[in-house]
Amino acid sequence: MNSELIKINGYLEALSNINTFLGNCYGHQYKFVELNVNINEAVREFNKNSNLSNHRYVEIIGLEELESWEDSLFAVCTIWFFSMFKMRNIVLGEIHYTDGKVVPIENDKEYNRVSNQLIAMLKALFLGSNLRVYQLTTNPPKGEDEVFVLDFYQWG
Repeated sequence: MNSELIKINGYLEALSNINTFLGNCYGHQYKFVELNVNINEAVREFNKNSNLSNHRYVEIIGLEELESWEDSLFAVCTIWFFSMFKMRNIVLGEIHYTDGKVVPIENDKEYNRVSNQLIAMLKALFLGSNLRVYQLTTNPPKGEDEVFVLDFYQWG
């Protein structure tokens, strides 16, 4: 498992550095914790020392167990990884589907290998595990920039 974690951390660190170099200050954090309490209490305990603890005006709305964590993570990572281009009005390309729908290339799972690579590494890390993934929903204060927090947890 250690080699998978090193790959994941290096991958996220590289993407963080690219974003930071281009003017965004995104980071990442993962932490393995073992708490013998329910999931809501575990998140409250974790957040006491997480990056969210410094944002006293961020309201934690709740947790949602994800049926398709891969789709959810793909969407969040796409925003996180490619926001630097959108902020500069750079269009990476578009996909024109046969049904007439047009989407940015980074939103297409076939073309967005950046987000898919992270998902593939996480699948390898948790291979053989009975994985349950939760998404923490927050409500940043109005008028503030959006905050994306990418945390990885393993319970039990």
